[in-house]
Amino acid sequence: MDSDRFDALSRHLGVRATRRGASALGALLLATLAVPQTGEAQVQAEMCIKPGRRCKKKQGKHRKKMRCCGQASCRKGRCRCKRGLQNCQGKCISQAECCGGCPTGQTCVDARCVGCGQGGDCIAFATSTLHSGNLGGLAGADAICQQRATAAGLGGAYKAWLSDATASPATRFVQNPGRYVRTDGLPIAADWAALVSGVILINLDRTETGQFINSDREAWTNTAPDGTPYATNPNLLCSEWGSGSSGVSGRAGEVDQVDEDWTSSHSDACDDEWRLYCFQQS
Repeated sequence: MDSDRFDALSRHLGVRATRRGASALGALLLATLAVPQTGEAQVQAEMCIKPGRRCKKKQGKHRKKMRCCGQASCRKGRCRCKRGLQNCQGKCISQAECCGGCPTGQTCVDARCVGCGQGGDCIAFATSTLHSGNLGGLAGADAICQQRATAAGLGGAYKAWLSDATASPATRFVQNPGRYVRTDGLPIAADWAALVSGVILINLDRTETGQFINSDREAWTNTAPDGTPYATNPNLLCSEWGSGSSGVSGRAGEVDQVDEDWTSSHSDACDDEWRLYCFQQS
């Protein structure tokens, strides 16, 4: 600072331009510099973007990436929590902590506790009981699934992975945007689209109680890998699932397979007794 500016500042502050005044002014200037930044400068220095919010802002013709808070990083234009963490009201925490935890049957997704059909996990199992093709139609098969789920203490509504000539999982099921998991918690598909892709992640060989199935590994389905009916001729689907006769047949899948055979493997006489696949809807 030159002498003219120094004198002007001294007069403004009421400090005489003497050795003592200069010393006092110097101390005042140092103290001023030591004060933390305020206003826009301080906000710029301290600001970070919470998870879930946009992390790029436009500056002229360019976009500047802003700093994300905590365990989040800027990906695809938004601050997103790192792998293994969930966004819980703007904080990245482990799923088990999700805002104090979720009620039984719900899953933490983007800081919200959601259930099956809304993006949360939907449970799937193969029944512990065996049945002929005389299931009482689709409604009867659904009732069996609901009975098995209720007896095992599983909450929610359940339907059978079963098709007749006109109705099928593709038309009867809630198409969940979240995971489908076995009763032991392991995922069989990431979402509905993955479930009907023709390949599942793991065998659907657990019962409603979580028991491993090591015998009688077939399940009545008449359902193609894409969730639509496999056959429409009543004689090929146990007379619309109302017959246990050896004179008609039905399509079955195999619980120990992960390719399309899990749902459509072979046809059996309807007096055979096989399991049902059951899927949670809500």
